[in-house]
Amino acid sequence: MNRTLTTEVCVIAKELIMLALLICVLLLILLLIMGLCVGLCWYVAHRLLHRTTNASTAFTIPLVDVNTEAITLQSTKNIRRSGVFGIRANTLYYTHHSQKGVCLMHTKITPFSEADIEEASELLARRHQGDRVHEPAFPERFSRPSEARLELEQTWKASTVNGISAGGVVARQDGKMAGYLIGVPKINEMWGRSVWVEYAGHALDRSYSAELYRDLYAALSPTWVALGCLYHVTNIPASDQAAIDAWFNLSFGKEHVYGLRETAPASSFDVPTDPTLEIRRASPADLDISTQLDDVISFHQSRSPVYSIVMSYDREETRQEALEQLENPEWKIWLALCNGQLVSIQVYLPAQPPRGIGNMVLPEKCSFLGFAATREEEQGQGIGRILTAHGLADDYATGYAFCFTDWRATNLLSSRMWMRQGWRPVAYRLTRRLDERVLWSHAKASPDLWLDKRFAN
Repeated sequence: MNRTLTTEVCVIAKELIMLALLICVLLLILLLIMGLCVGLCWYVAHRLLHRTTNASTAFTIPLVDVNTEAITLQSTKNIRRSGVFGIRANTLYYTHHSQKGVCLMHTKITPFSEADIEEASELLARRHQGDRVHEPAFPERFSRPSEARLELEQTWKASTVNGISAGGVVARQDGKMAGYLIGVPKINEMWGRSVWVEYAGHALDRSYSAELYRDLYAALSPTWVALGCLYHVTNIPASDQAAIDAWFNLSFGKEHVYGLRETAPASSFDVPTDPTLEIRRASPADLDISTQLDDVISFHQSRSPVYSIVMSYDREETRQEALEQLENPEWKIWLALCNGQLVSIQVYLPAQPPRGIGNMVLPEKCSFLGFAATREEEQGQGIGRILTAHGLADDYATGYAFCFTDWRATNLLSSRMWMRQGWRPVAYRLTRRLDERVLWSHAKASPDLWLDKRFAN
C-alpha cells in the first residue's frame, strides 16, 4: 500500500513539473510577442516622426512691383541652399531638417491683407497676455483683441508710404493663423532706406516654434530688398527669449533697449549728498545754460564702441524747440550746477509712444526720461545718480507711477547706468544691415539676380 501511494505521489509531482514547464514556455512566448509589438510600434513612430520633421512647408511669396523693375520671386539660390527644392505658382516649398521643437508641416505663408487683421489682432492680444506675465505693468487693455487691433491697424496702414508698400505675410497651419509679419518702410536722412517691423507688426501663436519668425522673414524680406531697403529693424518684447534667438539666427543684433521702472519717494533713494551741487528745475531764463550739453550724447556715441553717425542740425531751430520745452509745464528739465556751471541735465516729460514701439509697453501714469547728459569730465562721480533720484522722486510726488527710458545697447555708460538705477528691459530693437553688394555683385544689379530658372516651372 505504501509503495502504491509513493508511486501516485511521484506521478502527480511529474505532472506538476510538466505543467510548470509549460507555463514557463507560454510566458516566454508571450514576452517575445510583446517585445515584437513594442519594436514594431517604435519603428512606426520613428518613421512618422522622421516624415513630420522633414516635411515640406509651403511659402507663398507676393509678386513685387517697385515701379522701376517688376520682379517675380521664383527661386532664390541662397534660400535653396537652406532647403528650397521646388517652386510652383509663386509658392516656395521648404524641407525642414529634423530639429527639436520644430514642426511646421502644412504651414503656408501668403501675403497679409485687410481680411487678416481680425485674426491677427487676436494673436497679438494673446502675445500681450503672455508678455504681461513677465511685465505686469504693461497696460491690460491690449490683452483684448479690440484694443490690440488699434495698434495693428496703425502698423498696417503705415506699411504703405506714397504708394510703396513693404508688405506683410501671414503663416497658416491647417487654416489656422500661426503668425504674421508686417514691414513699415522708413526712408529718410536719419535711417536711410530701412524697413521696420514694429512692436505690433508681428506675433506668433506661441504653441508653435519661434523658428517660424525666420521663415516669415525669409518670405517677406525680398520685398524690402526690392525697394532698396537694406537696413532691417524689428522691435520685440524683451521677455521673449525664443523670438530673440530666432532673430539672432537671422544675423540681427541688439541695437536699442527700452526700459521701465517704478518711480519712488525721495526717502527710498540712497545717493550721496554733495553740498557743492545745486539742483533745480530750469526755467525759460535758463535757455542758454540748458543747451550747453546738447552735443554730449551724440559726440559720446560717435566713438567706440557705439560708432553712431553724427547728423548736422539747425541750432537755431533746436534752440527754439528748447525754449518751447522750458515753457511747457509738463516738461521738467532738471539742472545740476557746480559753482554756477552746468554739469548734468535730465529731461522728464509725459510718456509718448516710442518710435516703432507704440503704446503696448507704456503703463498708465508713466513719465519718460527723454534726455540725460553729464559733462564728460564730471562723469563717474555720481552726479547722474543724484539727478536721477531727484527726477524720479519728483515724478512720484506729482502722480507718476512709472518712468520709461531707452538707451543704445552698445553705449556702455548708459546701459550700465540705467540698469543699475533700476530700469529693467521691456523691449529691444534688433537690427540687421545687409551688404550693399548684393545689389550689384551678381550678373544683374537688381533683386532678380537671385532667380534660378532651373527651378522654375
